[in-house]
Amino acid sequence: MSSLNQPPRPCRLSSPFGGQRVLVIGAGVIGLTTAYELLTAGYEVTVLAKEFPIPGDPVIVSLIAGALWVFPTKMDCFEEFSRQKIEAWAMVSYDKLVQQAKNGCKTGVKVIENVYLFKDIDGPTMEFINKSKHLPKFRHSPMIIKEKGINTSPHGVKDAVSFWVPLINSPSYMMWLYQQCQQLGVKYVRASLQGTLLSQLNSLMTSYNADFVINCTGLAAKELATDDKVYPVRGALINVPSDALNIDYRLAHGFKTEYGGGPGENAAIGGPSILPHHNNDPSMGSLGVFYQSHEYNTNLSLSHPLVKKFLQQCIAMYPPVGSIKEKDMVVKVGLRPVRSGGPRVEPDPSNPRLIHNYGHGAIGYILSWGCAKECLEMVRSGNLKARL
Repeated sequence: MSSLNQPPRPCRLSSPFGGQRVLVIGAGVIGLTTAYELLTAGYEVTVLAKEFPIPGDPVIVSLIAGALWVFPTKMDCFEEFSRQKIEAWAMVSYDKLVQQAKNGCKTGVKVIENVYLFKDIDGPTMEFINKSKHLPKFRHSPMIIKEKGINTSPHGVKDAVSFWVPLINSPSYMMWLYQQCQQLGVKYVRASLQGTLLSQLNSLMTSYNADFVINCTGLAAKELATDDKVYPVRGALINVPSDALNIDYRLAHGFKTEYGGGPGENAAIGGPSILPHHNNDPSMGSLGVFYQSHEYNTNLSLSHPLVKKFLQQCIAMYPPVGSIKEKDMVVKVGLRPVRSGGPRVEPDPSNPRLIHNYGHGAIGYILSWGCAKECLEMVRSGNLKARL
C-alpha cells in the first residue's frame, strides 16, 4: 500500500453533514467522477486503486474508450433495468460534459456533429429519433445522406439523423479529472484488494478513517461484491490517421450488425463508425466499435477474422478508409464491465455504509456524472438517517 505524490491539501469546505469522509475504491471514470462530486460537495475523499490514469501505469479501460456521448439505446439500457433511470443519468452527464466543453483545451471535451444512418424507420428507431430531437442542431432527413456524399448501396441506408454531442478525449479528460481531484484535496492510495468488501468493510473504514465506502471497481466487483452478474464485454476500435479520413463529423450506422467471432469465440455485435478525431487528437481518428460478451483476450490484431470483417464494413460505409495502409492502423481493445440486469448503483442491503457504483458497460462516460450525483445523494441520505 502506498500513497501517490500529493500536492498540499487545500483548506476544505465544511461538509453540510459534519465533515464526513468517504473512501472510493477504483480510479476509472466512474471512480474519479464520484470522487470529484463528493469533493466539490465538501467531503474528504480517499481514492484507493491498483492502477491510476497516469503515465507509467498500465492502461485502464477508461483510457481507451471512444468516449462519445450518445443517447442510450435499448441495448445500452439493459433489458431488466429501468430505462428511465438510465436516460436520466445520461442527461445529467450530457449537461455536465457540454459545460466542460467550454473549457475544452483543459478538459479534452468538445462538441461534434453526429450522423446516424438507417435502413428502415421501425418502432425502436423512431423512439430513438424522438428522444434525440431535443439535442442541438437536430435534423431528420434523407437529404443528409446526399449532402455528406455517403455510399448507400452496400447497406441499403435510406434515412439519416444528425445532431451535436460531446466527444471526450479520454486520456486528456482522465488526467484533467485526476488533477482536479488533487486540487480539491483527494488522497490517492495505491493498493490491491482481495476477498469481499463486506468482509473487510470495518477494517477499511478504520484504516482510512471513512464513514462510507463506495465501490467503483468495474469488473473486479465480480469478486469484491460477490456479484456473478458482472461479466466482461470485449470492445475494440481501430485508430487511424485522422487526415486520411477527411471527415469532420462522426458517421455511424443507427442499426446493429452481428459480426460473428473468431474460432471458438462468441458472436460480436456492433456497427461501423467513423470518428475523425479519436480522443480529440487531431492526428488520430478511429473506426469503431464492436462488442463481444464473455471474451477476456485483449490481444487482437488486424488479422483477426472479426477485425477484418468489421474493417470491411467501415470501408463499405465510408470508402476512403480503404486507402489507409495497415501499418497506420492500431487495434485498441478493452474489457467493458457489464452487469446483467443493469448497473448497480445502490447501498449494500447488508450494510448501507457500503455503496455500489459499477456495471456500466460500454456507456460509463455517458452515465458517469448521473451516477456520481446519485452516490452523493446516498451519502447525504445515509448521514441524515444516522443522525435521526
